[in-house]
Amino acid sequence: HGITNSSPRTSQSLLKSFTPSAKAQMQARRSARLSLVGGGVRESTVDFDSPLMDPSKMPKRDNDLVGYLAVDITELSSENPRVEGWHKIVGTNGEAGDLGAVRISVLYTDELVRPLEAYAPLKQVLLSSDAAMLKVLEKAVSAGDRVPLCANLMNVMAADGQLMNFLLTLCRNEIAGCSDANTIFRGNSLASKAIDVFMKAKTIEEGKYLSNALGIAVQSIYDSRLSCEVDPTRVDAADPQREVAQNMKRLLATTYLVWNSVLHSIENVPEELCFLFKNMRLIVYEKFKNMEARQSVIAGFFFLRLICPAILGPQLFGLQLHYPEEATARTLTLVSKTIQNLANGVNFGGKEAYMIPMNEFLDSNKVAMQECLNKVCSCAKPKVAGSMPSCSLPRAYAATHRLLAQNLEAIVENNSENDPTTANLVQTVVALRKSQQQPSARTQQKHSEEETQRMGGTAQGSVLTSGPNDLSAPNLNVPGSAGSASASPSTSPNSRRRDTLQGLLRRKPRDSSLPPPPAPDTAAPQQQQPQQ
Repeated sequence: HGITNSSPRTSQSLLKSFTPSAKAQMQARRSARLSLVGGGVRESTVDFDSPLMDPSKMPKRDNDLVGYLAVDITELSSENPRVEGWHKIVGTNGEAGDLGAVRISVLYTDELVRPLEAYAPLKQVLLSSDAAMLKVLEKAVSAGDRVPLCANLMNVMAADGQLMNFLLTLCRNEIAGCSDANTIFRGNSLASKAIDVFMKAKTIEEGKYLSNALGIAVQSIYDSRLSCEVDPTRVDAADPQREVAQNMKRLLATTYLVWNSVLHSIENVPEELCFLFKNMRLIVYEKFKNMEARQSVIAGFFFLRLICPAILGPQLFGLQLHYPEEATARTLTLVSKTIQNLANGVNFGGKEAYMIPMNEFLDSNKVAMQECLNKVCSCAKPKVAGSMPSCSLPRAYAATHRLLAQNLEAIVENNSENDPTTANLVQTVVALRKSQQQPSARTQQKHSEEETQRMGGTAQGSVLTSGPNDLSAPNLNVPGSAGSASASPSTSPNSRRRDTLQGLLRRKPRDSSLPPPPAPDTAAPQQQQPQQ
C-alpha cells in the first residue's frame, strides 16, 4: 500500500493495510525477490509500491514512496511458525538513514495439498458433523485459528450444499448456551466468526452490495474534507460555540446522507443473508420469547458488524484506497457512532453530552430502523443452500486438516462426553497426517530424479529410463567409483525441502508427448575413466 511520509499511520493500522484482502482491494503493485543462499530460501524482500488507480482520482503527493523493508524468513519453520519484530525502512537510495521502522508479524504455514480424493474420509466426517462435534470445536479451537477454520469449513460445506445448515447449527449452539438475550453473539464464538466471514463474502468479495450502499456517501465525505467536530474541547476557533453549531448542522446532514443510502439499499441485501437473518431471528424468539431480542441480534450483525465498521474504516472494506485525513476520519467516526446508537436504541448522554443534539435524529428514525431490520429478515424462499466465492477445494481441505491437527490435543481433552462423531474426526485427522508423512511413489521418483540430476552422467540416464513402478532407490553405478551411491531422498524435512527447491529451479518443463530421453552412452565414460 506504500509507506508514505505524508500520511503517518500507527503500526496497527499499517499492518492492516498489508493484509491480502486489503492489497487485493487496493490493487497494489507488488514485486517480490527471493535470494537463494546455500541452496535454501534465505531472505524474502517484498516491495510495496504506490497503489495503481485512476490518476484523476489519486491525490498528487510528492515523494510518496519513502523506502522498502526486508523480512528475514530463515527463523520460520513448523516448530516456530510466527516471528514478530521491528524492521528498519531502507531508503530508495539503499541507505537506512532515519526513516523509522515498521513492526511486522510474519506467520509461516506448511500445508501439503493432496488430490481431492485423498480427503474423502475427512469430507465424510465433516459433512456428518452434528451439534455435539461443533460444541467440542467451540471449546477446543484457539482464538487465532477460529477465523481461518470457519472460512475453510464454510468452503467445504458450500461445495456440497450444506453451508446454510452448518451456519444455523452454529447459531443454535450459541443461542442454546446463552442465558441472557443481551449477550448473544457478543463474544468471539465460532458462530459469530462464521457469520462475519459469510457477510463479508456476500457483500464485499462476491457481491457489490456494500459498495453500492455506502460508496457514494463515503466518497462525498472524503471529497468535502469539511469538519463536523461538535466536541468543544476539540474545536480550535475564535468563536467555539458558533463553530460547534455550524458543525452540528453539517454532521446532521452528513448522517442523513449515509442513513438514506443504507435505507435505499435494503432491497438489494443478498438473499442468502436475508434467509440466514430470518432463521436466526426465529431461533432467538423460540429461546427467549422476546421481540426486542430478536431485533437486536439482527441489528448486532448487520449494523454493528458490517455497516458501522464499513463507515468507520472504509479502506478496510474496499470502499476507499487511502486512509482518511484527520477531519474526515473524525466525521466518519461521529456518523458511525450515531447510526450505532440508532441500531442499539440508545440515546446520547453522559460522557458524550456534546452529541445530545443528535438525539433528535435518533428519535425520528426509530421506526425506520425497525422497518429496515424487518426488510433485512424478509426472504420468500423456504430454503437456501448458501454459497461462497469460488476457491480451490483441495486447498480448503488441506487448511482445514492443518488447523484441526494444530488443535487436536485440545479437541481430545474437550471431548469429555465421548461424542462418537468427534472421536471419528480425531481418528481421521490422525490417519490423514500419518499418510501425509509417507512419501508416495511419485514423490520418491521425483526425489530420485533430482538427486541424479545433481550426480549427472550415466546415473541420470539410468534413473530417467527406469519404470514408474520401481519404488526402490536405484543403485548409481558411476564409472570410476569404488561402489554405488544411493539416490534416496534426505530424511531431514529441511534438506528435503531445499533439495526439492533446487531441483525445481534447475528442471525445465518436459512435454509428455516427447519420446523418453535416449539411453546413456556407456562407451564414452569408459574411455574417460582415468580422468574421472
